Amino acid sequence: MAEAARDAGGERVLGSERVFAGKLLTVRVDRVALPGGRETAREIVEHPGAVGIVPLLPDGRVVLVRQYRHAVGRALLEIPAGTRDQPGSPPRPPPRASWRRRTGYRAASLTRLAAFYTAPGFCTEELTLFLATGLTAGAPAAMDDEAIAVETVALDAVPVLLARGEIADAKTIVGLLAARGRRPGGRRTAVDQGQAAVFGRRAAAGPPSLAGVAAPGERQGGCTLYPGGPPAGSAPRPGRSRPYP
Repeated sequence: MAEAARDAGGERVLGSERVFAGKLLTVRVDRVALPGGRETAREIVEHPGAVGIVPLLPDGRVVLVRQYRHAVGRALLEIPAGTRDQPGSPPRPPPRASWRRRTGYRAASLTRLAAFYTAPGFCTEELTLFLATGLTAGAPAAMDDEAIAVETVALDAVPVLLARGEIADAKTIVGLLAARGRRPGGRRTAVDQGQAAVFGRRAAAGPPSLAGVAAPGERQGGCTLYPGGPPAGSAPRPGRSRPYP
């Protein structure tokens, strides 16, 4: 499918061809002219966009779901999320029934946290995050094609879980870190303040160096770094909740 040439932020699109159309995704190949005059091809995955929810309990824990992801061949700990109905539609929170079915929780309030592109090098997906508060617990009821276990994680434990590799999903990492800075009442822990100071020093110093980074098993920044995820056999049984410290 050819399109009129258009400017794409320094790369002029000369033509575009859709090579795949699935239920969720389409793939197109754009032929572009680079600023220097050379031509090349860009393979683009078109995604309608998605919305994620960070359900925050009054005691500082967040409600997550653990589900198997075939694309990466493992179960991941994630915030509840869903795709938009139509590409370009407003990033409204997903229907309450959707994520309530996955987690069992209802929310009295939803507040926008952030929006970001998940993989801008090749994909159009933009994901918008909302913070859910005023939660009321209920019984989850996953769909037939989903095997989901509901778990709770202390928000203050997120840096340690990231260092251990127990949280490896990008939207979940962004959502949890955003939620740490947007707690009700604007509370910031010593960990939050310390991280802000570290990031500020790193920004002033320029690109980081790997020199001096602790090896796996050594202590750094108040926690022990490990290359792997949770120990084998530690995943919860479907339908049960396992709190992290």
